[in-house]
Amino acid sequence: MQTIAEAISLFLTWPTILLGAVVVIKWGQSAWKSLCTKRSERDSTQWFILGVAVAFLGSIVDNGYWGVAWTAHTIDHPQTLNLFATGVYFNIPFRQMAGAYAAYCHLKAYAAGSVENDLKTKRLVVVSLMLGAAHVILTHWFK
Repeated sequence: MQTIAEAISLFLTWPTILLGAVVVIKWGQSAWKSLCTKRSERDSTQWFILGVAVAFLGSIVDNGYWGVAWTAHTIDHPQTLNLFATGVYFNIPFRQMAGAYAAYCHLKAYAAGSVENDLKTKRLVVVSLMLGAAHVILTHWFK
């Protein structure tokens, strides 16, 4: 069963990368314009487009890295363990940070024009950071 799941994952890596790349190419110019617009002047559409581009760009790189790592595993390549061990360095910017920023952009798109919703978004970001810090402190402090 594990082998079948790994094969399906490798199979789906290519559509994820290729289709994601087309999304980034098609929306890239709009995303760049959104990025170059002052944060305080971005409208909901600009925040949304920026979030889409960041999410797909992160996914492309993340899937590319893990596609290589799992391919190495499948063919019993001697660098497999090193690829798995260093994967965290790709996860941080391209999975967690890109995903969190993309979510933030989408929440900013939702909150655009509403001071109350914008404040809720800021509070949610702070709470998420506090939960992350608490998790790390509890799991590393008390081991």
